[in-house]
Amino acid sequence: MAPALPSAGHEARPVQAAVDDILRDYTAHLGDAAMALEGPNAEAWGRQQLHSAAALARSSAEQPDLSQGPVPSSKTKAAEHVWGCPKCREEYAAAEAPSEYRCMCGAELDPLFNPWLLPHTCGSICRRPLHPHCGHSCFLLCHPGACPPCAAKVTASCFCGKGSAERRCAASGWSCKKLCGKRLPCGHRCPAICHAGDCKSCSLTGENACACGAVTQRRRCEERSFQCGRVCGKTLGCGRCACQRVCHSGACGDCPRAGVRTCPCGKVAHSNLRCDEAAPTCGATCGKLLSCGHHYCADRCHPGECSSTCRAISEKSCACGKMQKLVPCTEPFRCERRCTAMRTCSRHACKKRCCDGNHPPCDQVCGRRLRCGNHTDPSPCHAGACLPCPLTASVSCACGKTAYSVPCGSEAAAKEPTCDQACPISRTCQHAGQEPPHRCHFGPCPPCQLPCGKLQDCGHVCSISNCHHPPVPSVRAFQPPPAPTSEGIPSARSHKKLLVDDTPAAQQVALALRAAPPVESPCPPCAVPVTVQCFGQHSFVQRPCSSSASFSCGVPCGQPVPCGNHTCSRPCHVLGERQADGLVEGCQPCGLTCQRHRPCHHACPLKCHTSDCPPCQEEVQEACHCGRSTVTTTCCTLQQARKEPGAELQTLLSCGKPCYRQLPECPHHCEAICHLGQCPASASCQKEVTVRCACRRKREKRACSTVRQQLADRDLPADFDASTAVQLLECDAKCHQIKEGKKQKTEQSQADRASATAEKEAPPPPEAISPNGHTSDRAGRDKPVKKLSREERTRQREVAALERERAERRRTIQRKLVEYGPVVLVLILLVCLFLGVLSWMSQTSEISEERIQELAAERLRRMGLDL
Repeated sequence: MAPALPSAGHEARPVQAAVDDILRDYTAHLGDAAMALEGPNAEAWGRQQLHSAAALARSSAEQPDLSQGPVPSSKTKAAEHVWGCPKCREEYAAAEAPSEYRCMCGAELDPLFNPWLLPHTCGSICRRPLHPHCGHSCFLLCHPGACPPCAAKVTASCFCGKGSAERRCAASGWSCKKLCGKRLPCGHRCPAICHAGDCKSCSLTGENACACGAVTQRRRCEERSFQCGRVCGKTLGCGRCACQRVCHSGACGDCPRAGVRTCPCGKVAHSNLRCDEAAPTCGATCGKLLSCGHHYCADRCHPGECSSTCRAISEKSCACGKMQKLVPCTEPFRCERRCTAMRTCSRHACKKRCCDGNHPPCDQVCGRRLRCGNHTDPSPCHAGACLPCPLTASVSCACGKTAYSVPCGSEAAAKEPTCDQACPISRTCQHAGQEPPHRCHFGPCPPCQLPCGKLQDCGHVCSISNCHHPPVPSVRAFQPPPAPTSEGIPSARSHKKLLVDDTPAAQQVALALRAAPPVESPCPPCAVPVTVQCFGQHSFVQRPCSSSASFSCGVPCGQPVPCGNHTCSRPCHVLGERQADGLVEGCQPCGLTCQRHRPCHHACPLKCHTSDCPPCQEEVQEACHCGRSTVTTTCCTLQQARKEPGAELQTLLSCGKPCYRQLPECPHHCEAICHLGQCPASASCQKEVTVRCACRRKREKRACSTVRQQLADRDLPADFDASTAVQLLECDAKCHQIKEGKKQKTEQSQADRASATAEKEAPPPPEAISPNGHTSDRAGRDKPVKKLSREERTRQREVAALERERAERRRTIQRKLVEYGPVVLVLILLVCLFLGVLSWMSQTSEISEERIQELAAERLRRMGLDL
């Protein structure tokens, strides 16, 4: 809220006590203000605060507080107080404290609440004059707080007035960086660079005399006027007195005792006294007001000061005003009553004897914990909230050149400051000073990125891409500063006193590196590829220079050994000189058997030799000519026989048994002794083959070759089984007669079967009944039995056998039904349920009952349950 000055007829501002009351009331209502400043109640709260402040000021001005001592009526002085606006926090003097509710810019009285504007603003342009007064006004909308610096463009001269430029009005003061050159009071010109404000005093030196001219000294130009400190001592114009002034310039002046003088009490004047003669007393009563301020001096006129002790007796009231007594004027009078009023802290009683209302400040320490939480209030006990903790904690960077301060209590949330200075830790590798410096930091320094470049003992340069020197020690991580301490402000916590090193973290590391001995960092093994040959000179490989010694490639040595057939089989090894026996030193002599490949693929049993291998005497098993047995013989004999196949091979591989190999195109086997080559042709096979007619009554024995020839003549397949009769004969008359008889028997059997079926279906004949009611079977017994023929008996036996077979089948079915019936029923139900679910899911057309039965029967048949 902008201050509104009181009108000319307004009463005087309150004294310091009234201002303190207003401040206490504002502090007590500060919590309500924080809530009231949000929403449409902000204006109402502002008016309430102003009205209460004005009322308290008026009441305090009418009834001044006597505790601060008597207030002279002629000199009522307004208390010096600074009032802070609770909204914008701008401070105003007591005379400028607001007495009416206006908007922030002061243009509108009692501004209405607008939800789209800040509280206590009118929405118009501020137009308050800017500070410092440049002639421009604020162009922002009505706003709380101070106006921003003036942003208008003006043509401003530099401080010395030699140059001009267009600049912002708020920053119109600028320096042209040239010599000032202004004339100093001493006559010299200012030698400084163009600067703001007055020029400094001249610093040139010279010989200067004092004010009286008696002493000459070499002094700076700004100190050229000085006094030597001697008393002048010159005779004044009266001719009797000497000048008592200290070194001065100009005339000494008239004698101070010349002219009209009075007696000591000032009642009688003397005009003819000499300056060296004292003024006589008049003999009257002195009558000067004594130092008590109430009585007058009763002595006769006397030179000098009056007596400081007033001997008059007067009735005095004690300081608290509750007792009166006649006492000498110079003696103070106080009663023995102790004051019970509270001191200004409102926590402790005054307890002063005969208090005059001016309660002394509380002499006890406040001791309440401050908002920082680290300290207690060391100030005297007081009313209201304690002042914020005045201590601050310094947060510095790693090198200590950049720091900022945080209020006490917020050091735990302090962040690492950003420092633009170079890191003070120098590198310890050979590249120190070659890499550009890096900024101050916490944590480890960045590694050196330059290649090593050292020349190694092998003659190569270290090929490591980055410097491999050990890194410098890491700077410790950023830690918030500890709570600040002060001898005058006690701590609220019991902390152990620790010796804290104030040296910045990076400086500690740098000092430790300077004190530590230099660290040698040998280069890693040389990795430059070089060509290396193995021991046996078999291969060349590229290997690092550090491991470039000859190596074993693992391949067999290959050096010839004295046997002349083989080479050294040891893995690649160091070769020495060739010895007298032809063996190279280090090679292994040949200890193998003969490794030549013989035609029979058997190994030679002799040691390694240069002559031809002997005939192979290994026993081998070879199949005979027919393949049914094996023959054991020596390898060399078999190879020799195979070179010239003939009687020798026939005899060697013959098992002496029949060949029994299948003849080609014939079901019979070869009966010749195991022989070499193919078996005889099937055209000469004389094995007997049974030949029959079509009805199989007639049969004959014929040679196999003849049967094959007859089949070929009839264009029939010549392949036949020896167990099957070949039908090559023709049926005769007897064969046809037998065939006709069989046909007649078949027809008669069918007729008899039909008649038997008819007799079973006809009703039974009436039976004779005896007198006692029983049926008589005499007629049956008396009926002659018909003699059956042989064929009828045969047929009857066949029918009986058929009936027995049917009965047995029925019993088997019944037994299976009893055993598997429940399982079959359950399976049928499950199948039906499954089919129903499928039908419901697929929404297919309805299947007939016959189809379901067919599907069920087919599934049962697949399961092996044939009903």
